[in-house]
Amino acid sequence: MTPIIRYLGMTLCLLCLAGCTFTKLETARQLDASETVYSGSLDFVGFGPIPRAQVNAMRGLGDRGDISAHIGTTLVSANAGLGGRLYLGDRFNLSLQTDAMTILIEHPWGPNRFERFLVTGTPRLTTAVQDGEFFYGGLQSHVFTGVQPGQAEFLGLTGGVLAGIDIARSFGGFQAELILYPISYFEGRVAFPTNFQDGDGVVVMQLSLGIYFR
Repeated sequence: MTPIIRYLGMTLCLLCLAGCTFTKLETARQLDASETVYSGSLDFVGFGPIPRAQVNAMRGLGDRGDISAHIGTTLVSANAGLGGRLYLGDRFNLSLQTDAMTILIEHPWGPNRFERFLVTGTPRLTTAVQDGEFFYGGLQSHVFTGVQPGQAEFLGLTGGVLAGIDIARSFGGFQAELILYPISYFEGRVAFPTNFQDGDGVVVMQLSLGIYFR
């Protein structure tokens, strides 16, 4: 098997079949103390035909930040996780999302170690959307750990950039977010999109669309 086919197959299995994506869509707006926001979203990865449907609940802690919980499924997989954001003044949000994912339906082309259990951590730094504003951007990374009975194994990480639009209405708002992951590290190898001649380059894209209520 050529290196590019091997790398594409690994990326597809990990990011598409093993949950499609590991990022929950959350409003870029900062929440007031005791404010609760409920949201639903569909997450699409660039190569994946099956989107992930996800629901999320966020609770504001005033000017300090907020906490959240979410669940999702692609029918092939199921995931659940927690999150929290720290407000860096009025302009930036620093967040950490965690997820646990398991495969519901076995697939013959996926590595066995991905079929048990995955735990991910997702740090994000984004700009905050204020009244009268719509656009936000930021940086994001995923850290993947595979868990099997009696052991845990570091699998890799990705790094990328994101841009989104958050349109507020009286009931809540609409949101769309696009993430590009140009940097990946798996099995001791760093992959950049410019490395196609070496069989290592691929850019993973994720699009999330959602609506939230408050």
